Amino acid sequence: MDDNTRAMLESCGVNIKVTMERFMGKEELLFKFLKKFTADESYSNLIRTMDEKNFEEAFSHAHTLKGVSANLGLGNLTESSSALTEKLRAKDYTDYKGMVEKIKADYADAMDMISKL
Repeated sequence: MDDNTRAMLESCGVNIKVTMERFMGKEELLFKFLKKFTADESYSNLIRTMDEKNFEEAFSHAHTLKGVSANLGLGNLTESSSALTEKLRAKDYTDYKGMVEKIKADYADAMDMISKL
């Protein structure tokens, strides 16, 4: 993996060592699954259900986004979606807008990074 690619991945919170172990050291396999992530609908469903204030359904989408991003090593998105997941799990529906904005920023960063791979 070249230094530029490493820096792009790390900018999204990817722990290179751990993530590469998960993908059996196969960089091309990681990139394949990162590109598949762009078609995953968890993020768009999360944003839609949060906008609708359908918090019970939003919990499911936040939880899925957390899991998928964790499996791909997208640490920043994992952290922000995990925080919202826990807030929704506790049925705390107050002061969530900043959390959603953080998820949006982390998702945009991930999509930008993936587009450059």
